[in-house]
Amino acid sequence: MALGCPTCGELQLLSDLPSAGSGCRPSRWIIATSGLVLFLVELGYVVSEKGPPPWSMLTATLKPHTAPRAMIPPASARRRPHRASQMQTPKPKAMAMHPSLPVLIEAKPSAPTAGALPPTLAWAMWLGLLLSGAAAWWWYWWRWGRSQETWVTLMTMGSEEGELSEMTTEEAIRRYLGVDMQTLILKYPAVQRYSVARVKEIAKCLTEFGVDVKRVVKREPRVVGFDPCRMRKTIAYLEELGLKVPKVVDGHPAVFGYSLQKMKGTVAYLESLGVNVPYVMNWHPAVFGLSLGNMKGTVAYLEELQVNIATVVNRRPEVFGISMENMKRTVTSLEKLGVDAPTVINTLPSIFGLRMETNVCPKIHFVTERMGRSVAEINRFPPYLGYSLQQRILPRYEFLVHCRGDANGVALASMLTPADEVFARRVAGSTLEEYQRWKAESWDQDLYVSEGSAVLEE
Repeated sequence: MALGCPTCGELQLLSDLPSAGSGCRPSRWIIATSGLVLFLVELGYVVSEKGPPPWSMLTATLKPHTAPRAMIPPASARRRPHRASQMQTPKPKAMAMHPSLPVLIEAKPSAPTAGALPPTLAWAMWLGLLLSGAAAWWWYWWRWGRSQETWVTLMTMGSEEGELSEMTTEEAIRRYLGVDMQTLILKYPAVQRYSVARVKEIAKCLTEFGVDVKRVVKREPRVVGFDPCRMRKTIAYLEELGLKVPKVVDGHPAVFGYSLQKMKGTVAYLESLGVNVPYVMNWHPAVFGLSLGNMKGTVAYLEELQVNIATVVNRRPEVFGISMENMKRTVTSLEKLGVDAPTVINTLPSIFGLRMETNVCPKIHFVTERMGRSVAEINRFPPYLGYSLQQRILPRYEFLVHCRGDANGVALASMLTPADEVFARRVAGSTLEEYQRWKAESWDQDLYVSEGSAVLEE
């Protein structure tokens, strides 16, 4: 498609866009014109028989005693006359060394021919031509080169104007968003009434910041309906906070639907609690959409439990999304089992996301019933409640009993924290190969789980 150059207005094809090493036609014309002027001036001096042109005279002025190389005969053609004849007849300054060769005349600086310019004016002309050439290159390298990227963008946008006028909304969604129109309509029917230009602008806004457009639109189709100007303001604010925009948008595309006033209020409140806002928002941007009143209620309840708010929120920002009812139920269950709830919450805030009946209670009963230990062991090592009972706790405990006869004297942290190799060698006094072979041959997970469930039911 033919497009206009912003400088000269000349029509050019999109495929002929200037690259990093090419120039605009105006700059090339300036350089070509300078060379043409040089040629015409020299030709005019020669035709009018006014003498040598200024640059030829300048060359003669710079090297006045140098003969032209074309008049110097080859070495093989130079004959030295006999000494006797040389002594008898002095050689004139101008004589032919060979009949077939021209007479060599001693080169002398000739006076300027009538009509020739003086050297000062010749220098001035040369300087003017050099300055004009430098100005032409300045036009390209500075003015044109600096605006090249902007011009390419404008030309690319202009090349698509004709295509956009002929494109339907369905084609635009498939081309710019990479999503099937029918699938998008099922999730967000309002997309049918959006223009092609709006779809293109949304895709451009997201692509500028490295966001996966297809993934975001699939997760949150309402993004197509957001205001592009508002989206750019939101992105600018996220960058101001030091957040990773692609990560935040991919994790929670609905962030574009929040007002800046609400987001700033949430950030200010978290900062007052001593929370690391960039870290929390990068990992859990949904906090932007939570009600500030509910957040304050959660903080007030945790303060009653004498919990370190900043520590809990930094480790588990999802705590703000848990209802007050579920939090109180978890705390009540832990206290009934004899567990120090504030200690566990400070160390393992994810306890609020675990199901008490099927996850936490069986682990506590395993310590007290199978291992014969007190709940104080859990208070000393709260991460115990975060390990898998079937995959980690049961097999390691049974292997210790298999190797040592019992597991008394082995702390929960020493039994569960190390990797398999360290556990088998240092804690169980065995090898990794033996531990793996024992798990493959002797470990019956279903048997131990059923026995554990029977103990819990009792």
